Amino acid sequence: MIGIYQIAGGMLGMAVIIGLFKSESSTISMVLSLLLLWVVALYAYSIYCGVLLISGNTKGLNQTQINQYLQVISILIAGFAFQYYSGIYFSVGIDLTHSFHFKLNWGLSTFQMNLVSKNETIQFNFNLVALGLILYTDKLMRREKDKALNNQQGKLKKPV
Repeated sequence: MIGIYQIAGGMLGMAVIIGLFKSESSTISMVLSLLLLWVVALYAYSIYCGVLLISGNTKGLNQTQINQYLQVISILIAGFAFQYYSGIYFSVGIDLTHSFHFKLNWGLSTFQMNLVSKNETIQFNFNLVALGLILYTDKLMRREKDKALNNQQGKLKKPV
């Protein structure tokens, strides 16, 4: 189920980015083109993680955790921003720009990256969906390790 979720989130994100790239292709600089390709690579990574899970590859859970860790925290600090969500997100955050404001955000696959802008925003968001998936995949990984350990111990106890 997580595999399908990751594939769908990655495909949605890629569709949005490719649509943006096509609609603005005449005005996009080389740097922005490279950035958009990097974003497409992130969404492709989400699809890759989903395919690993669906195919039963043991690396799938580990790769899924890495993908979800990239989505847990988004930051916007004095012109620098990084926000990557592949799939559904529900984030809670704080905006410290002029005072303390509590924020709730939700939606589908989105990406934002600013390297240098004149935005003075100071904001931190925590994606609860990604955090939940990290905890769930950790539980699944522990279960798989226990199962492998039990299988190995069972083989050792068999009489010859």
